Amino acid sequence: MKSLILKFSFLIALVFVAASCNEDESIEVTAPEAVFQIDQPSITNINLNFALPENPAFTITWEDEVSGASSYDVEIASDFDFTSPIQLGSTDKKTFSRTVAEFNTVLLDLGATANTDFVAYIRLKAGSLTSNTIRFDVIAYAVDPAVITSPSSTTDIVLSDATIDDTALTVSWDDNVDGDGVVYDIQLAQSGTDFTNPVIVASDVAGTTAEIPHGVLNAAAIGVGLEAGVKGSVDMKIFAKEVTESGTLERLSETVTFSLTPYSLDFPYLFFVGAATAPGWDNNNNNPPLFRDPNDGSKYYYTAYFNGDAFKLLEIKGQWQPQWGTNDGSTLAVNDGTGSDPGVFNAPAAGYYTFSVDIAGTSGTFSIENYDASGATDYNTIGMIGSSRTGNNDGWAEPDTDMTQSPFDSHIWYANNITLLDGELKFRANDSWDTNWGSATELFGLGSFDGPGIPVIAGTYDIWFNDLDGSYVLVPLDN
Repeated sequence: MKSLILKFSFLIALVFVAASCNEDESIEVTAPEAVFQIDQPSITNINLNFALPENPAFTITWEDEVSGASSYDVEIASDFDFTSPIQLGSTDKKTFSRTVAEFNTVLLDLGATANTDFVAYIRLKAGSLTSNTIRFDVIAYAVDPAVITSPSSTTDIVLSDATIDDTALTVSWDDNVDGDGVVYDIQLAQSGTDFTNPVIVASDVAGTTAEIPHGVLNAAAIGVGLEAGVKGSVDMKIFAKEVTESGTLERLSETVTFSLTPYSLDFPYLFFVGAATAPGWDNNNNNPPLFRDPNDGSKYYYTAYFNGDAFKLLEIKGQWQPQWGTNDGSTLAVNDGTGSDPGVFNAPAAGYYTFSVDIAGTSGTFSIENYDASGATDYNTIGMIGSSRTGNNDGWAEPDTDMTQSPFDSHIWYANNITLLDGELKFRANDSWDTNWGSATELFGLGSFDGPGIPVIAGTYDIWFNDLDGSYVLVPLDN
């Protein structure tokens, strides 16, 4: 009986095993669908940094279980439908990147405006197959310079001192950039000088147009070297500046050349005042003048001793205006008598410096640089000699007309209230022709050893001479 029961139980177990096997065979296992798909990048909002042009702007990776392709084309477009795609490149790998500079160029080619949000779409092509599309939100930066639309090569302007505040020239330009944060300087230079010494006729312009008055343009024309009353050729460029967290992005336009005829302009004499200089803060204390560049009347210089202190410049001795100084430490500021006095210039410490000033343009410039006077000769006397003392050649005979040595600086000499006649003048050291200075320019110039006689027009002058560099200035007292 037990034997029968065991056999019966065994048969039942076989039935269950068989049933179990049948259930296992009925389960269907579905394999993943093969894909050709770009992986979603972790970063899709990109603000391109011009300061790191070789850094990767983006990197994409993908899976391809479909095409079996050995290479892939990467396309980019400005719309999801890829109406006008641009090929970014090709690769035989399953990863692709572009540098900041490369990606920026492509975005601008797609129609992006610098500094403005732009949407770009990227996809892959493998033969006839196309991957999914991913989106990037990008801000490109400007690369191409502004394009000047006015003036042109046919522009020919005759400037007038009767309309100094009226607009002489409207400068216009195109720039493919959102204007926020971008400002422009307009530079002028004499043609053929390669902008070695440009003058800024408008600075920090926020838009893409600027009106330049006759007076400003004339001062700039004279400042770059054009001759009054004579048509001359000038070059103009637009200098774009954009200050960002990454630094300052600068772009310089192509040159436009046009014609100007300036009118005669009398640049002022400039005199020192202030604790850094000999007269202190007395505006009528034999204040020494700056020496002027004989080739560019807008430029002044003075190489001499300064106290470590502050100073300013005056146009008329005994008057506080017009008064020149600086409010920002880099450009000139002036009170012509209708505004507020500017801040001071500063000599960093007591010593010898070359102080240079250029008053041309809307915001003139200045610099103060160390000067090594340790090897300079100390002269016992400096005198004047020449036909202008007598009106004939008798003026070339000794004795010289001695000048007074400045007690503040042994290299600065002056002679006040000196009446001269038509003729010539030279400066001599120690009453000897061994060391003499002359030049061919009247009123101010840079004397050279054994140079020509300085031409003099009859009049009464305060005369200043600097034996460090041979510079001189005759300040007329008859005007």
